[in-house]
Amino acid sequence: MHMYQEGSRLILAEGKTQVWIEPWGENSLRVRMTAMPKMDDNDWALTETPKETKAEISFETIDTTDPWYRSEEYAQYHQTGTQASLVNGKITAKVSHEGWISFYNQKGELLTEEYWRTRDRINRYCVPLRVTGRELKPIQGTEEFELTARFEAFDDEKIFGMGQYQEKHLNKKGAVLELAHRNSQASVPFMVSSRGYGFLWNNPAIGTAAFGTNKTEWHAKSTKKLDYFITAGDTPAEIEEQYSAATGRTPMMPEYGLGYWQCKLRYRTQDELLAVAREHKRRGLPMDAIVIDFFHWTRQGDFKFEPRDWPDPEAMVKELKEMGIETVVSVWPTIDERSENFGTMSEMGYLVNADRGNQNHMTWMGNTVFYDATHPGAQKFVWEKCKENYYKKGIRCFWLDEAEPEYGPYDFDNYRYYAGPALQCSNVYPVGYAKGFYEGLKAEGEKDILSLVRCAWAGSQKSFNPIRFQPEEWAQTAKDCGFKYLILTTKHHDGFCLWDTRYSDYKVTAPDCPYHVSEHADLVKSMFDAFREKGLGIGAYFSKADWHTPYYRTPELPDPNPSDRGPMYSPAAEPERWENFVQYTKNQVLELCEGYGPIDILWFDAGWVCASNGQDIRLGEIVDEARKIQPGILSVDRTVGGPYENYVTPEMCVPEEPLGVPWESCLTLGADFTYEYADRYKSPRELVNALVGIVAKGGNLALNVSPQPDGRIPVDAMDSLRGLGEWLKVYGEAIYGTRVCAPYQSGNISFTRKGDAVYAIRLFPVAQESVDSKLFIPYAGKVSKVTMLDSGEDVSFVPGEGGITVAVPAGRRGGSAPIALVFKLQ
Repeated sequence: MHMYQEGSRLILAEGKTQVWIEPWGENSLRVRMTAMPKMDDNDWALTETPKETKAEISFETIDTTDPWYRSEEYAQYHQTGTQASLVNGKITAKVSHEGWISFYNQKGELLTEEYWRTRDRINRYCVPLRVTGRELKPIQGTEEFELTARFEAFDDEKIFGMGQYQEKHLNKKGAVLELAHRNSQASVPFMVSSRGYGFLWNNPAIGTAAFGTNKTEWHAKSTKKLDYFITAGDTPAEIEEQYSAATGRTPMMPEYGLGYWQCKLRYRTQDELLAVAREHKRRGLPMDAIVIDFFHWTRQGDFKFEPRDWPDPEAMVKELKEMGIETVVSVWPTIDERSENFGTMSEMGYLVNADRGNQNHMTWMGNTVFYDATHPGAQKFVWEKCKENYYKKGIRCFWLDEAEPEYGPYDFDNYRYYAGPALQCSNVYPVGYAKGFYEGLKAEGEKDILSLVRCAWAGSQKSFNPIRFQPEEWAQTAKDCGFKYLILTTKHHDGFCLWDTRYSDYKVTAPDCPYHVSEHADLVKSMFDAFREKGLGIGAYFSKADWHTPYYRTPELPDPNPSDRGPMYSPAAEPERWENFVQYTKNQVLELCEGYGPIDILWFDAGWVCASNGQDIRLGEIVDEARKIQPGILSVDRTVGGPYENYVTPEMCVPEEPLGVPWESCLTLGADFTYEYADRYKSPRELVNALVGIVAKGGNLALNVSPQPDGRIPVDAMDSLRGLGEWLKVYGEAIYGTRVCAPYQSGNISFTRKGDAVYAIRLFPVAQESVDSKLFIPYAGKVSKVTMLDSGEDVSFVPGEGGITVAVPAGRRGGSAPIALVFKLQ
C-alpha cells in the first residue's frame, strides 16, 4: 500500500483503489474510498463545508520484521512499513502499515476502529476469515459496487440517533436498522456515540446499519464509493454543532409555527373547516394554523382545490388570516394517470421510472406514479402548479406528505430517478421534495419559510448558507477568464442586503442569518476588495425597489395588488412615507460609496421606480451626492433614460446594429439569472459567438454567473468560463479596446478595429462546419497585409469588389472547425 499526502488530504492507494482521509471542519474528518480511477464527486449531505482548519499529517517508518527472526536471519528477512496519522483538533486518524484506520480523541483515547479479520500477517491477531474493514464488491457489468464498512464493537458503547424507526429503544446498540424510508420510517444515518464521537454515513443508498455486539456494520446495496463523516467532541452538543456545520443549520421557526396547529382526518369542505375555525375563536380558544389534509383536490397530481367542495379558497384564506390563522394545505407527490398534468410530466421525464413491469407505484384512490423530486425541472414544475393554485390564493405553508415516497411495494431495485437508480440514491427524495418548495417560496420573497415534511434525510434541515464562498477564488477566476469588471448584486428587489448596512436588519450579517459568523459575511466588502486586488473594475448593482422596508411595502399586511411590483400605497397620497423611502434609499447608496472603497459604476435596477411612474426617488440628487464622494462614478439608471443613464443595458438580447451610445448586453451563462441544479451552461463556442457579436457593434458583455447555494461556481459553469478565458488569452487583441468597424457583422464574419488594424473574425457556430480553403472578407478598405492573429503567419489574399479573398492556411482546414479564425488586416 502506498501512502502519501496531497495538500491536507491523506491518501492510501493500492491499485485502482484509493482511500481519502481529510479534515472536514473543526474536530472532524471525512473518509472516502473508490475502486474507480476517479472519485465520485457527489457531496450528498456534506454540502456545507465549514471553515478551514489546520491539519497535521505525519508518516513514520517502522520495523515490520516478524519477531521470531533473530541475528543473521533478522538481516535476511528484515522489512519496514509506513504508518501515518492525521490530526485535526480533537480527532486523530491513525493508519497502520497494513492500511487499517482507527480514530482517537485529543486525550489519546480510542473512539472507534475498523474491523479486520484476516491473516495477511501472522505476527498479530489473525484468523482465516478474510473479512476486511472496507469492502467494495463490484456488481458485474456495471460501474457500481456493493459496499460494506465494518467497525469494532465496544461493550460499553451506547448509540443514539439514526432518524425515526418503529421500535422502542432510544439506545440503538444491538439494533439492525434498514437504511430506507417507509411510511412512518425516516432514515437519517447520523449517530452519536457515548464514546465521544458522531458518525454520518454519507450515502443515500438503500442498505442496513447493524450495531451488533460483535461488530458494527454499514451496508449499501449499490453505490459508487464509501463516504462517511466522523467528528469528535467533549459533549453531545459539541458533536451535533459540528455535524450541523457540515450538513446545514436549521432556520428559525416562524412565530405562527410555534403555536397551536389544528388538523383532522379530514376536512371535507370549505364550510366545515371555517365552521371549526369560527367556533374556536368564538370560544376564545387559540389557533395559529389549520391544515387542509389530503384529497381536497380534483385528482392526485392536479395540485388544486376541488371547486365543488372548496368554491372560494381566496375568501376562505382571507377570513382565516383575519382571525390570525395560517392556512396549511397537504400536497402529495403522486400523479394520477388521469391527472391533467400526467401527460406533460411523463413527456418531460418528470416522473419516477420503473425498470420492469407497469409504471404504477401506488394504487390507492387511483393508479399513480410519484414525481421525481431529484429532478430540478420536476421540482420547479410542481412548485409552479402549487404557486398558481395555492400560493396565489394566499397559502404559504405546505404539508408535504408521502415524502418517502410510499411505494407499494417497496421494490427499490425497480425504480430509477434523475439522480440515479433508486438503490443508490432513494433516500435523498425528501430533500429534493422540500427543496423545490423552499426555493419556490424564497423566489417569491418569502422569508419565514416553513414546510411540514413527512420524511427527511441528512441535510433536509438546512437553509441558505454560502459557506464555501471564496471571494479570492472568484476574483482570480474572473481575471483568468478575461473579465474586466464586476457588477455585484448588493441588494435585489426583495431588499436583502449583502453588506453590513446600518439601515436595515434584513441583511447577510444579521444574527438570524447562518452566514453572519463567516469571515466573509459582509459579501460586498469581500467581493469588492478581492476583485479590486486583481485590478478589476467595481460595479454595484442596487435595486431602487425594496419589498422589505415598510417605507415601500408592508409585508405583514395583506397586499391589495400582489401582482404589482411597486409600493403598496400611492406616494402622492402619502408623501411623508415616500420621503422616508427616498432618504432610506439615499442612505444606503451613500453608505456603499463611503465605506466600500473605489466604485466605478452604480448600476440601478427596477426601472419602474421613476418620476414618470409616480415614484420619484430623486435619483439625480443621490448620484450627485455620490459623485462628491467618488468623482467620475458612472450611473446606470437602466431603462429610464436621461442624464443618469450613462450607458444602456439591453437584457437577454443583442441589438441588430450599433447603438451609437455606450451599451452593455446582459446575458446569462445558464438558462436564467438564478441558479438551477443541473442547468445547461453556454459552451465556450456559444460564449465567444455572443461576445464577438456584441463587441462588433460597440457593446460590452455583462455575463451573469449564478453561484450554487454553498457559494461555489458550478463545475460545468467553470468549464465554460475557462474555455472563454483560454480563447481570449489568444485573441483578446481583437476584442479589448477595439472600436466598431463597418460593416460590423456580415454573416458569420464580424469586424473590430484598433488603431490602423482591422480584425476579421470568422465564427463557426458549430464544430461540424467545414473550413473552406478560400474565404471572402467583405471589408472594402485598403489592405496591404493579412496575418493570422494567433500565429502571426502571413496569409495570401486577392483584392476584389467589395472586399478581399484570403487563402486559409492548409493547417486550419482539417478536423473540427475552430471556434473562430481571426485575421488581422493592415
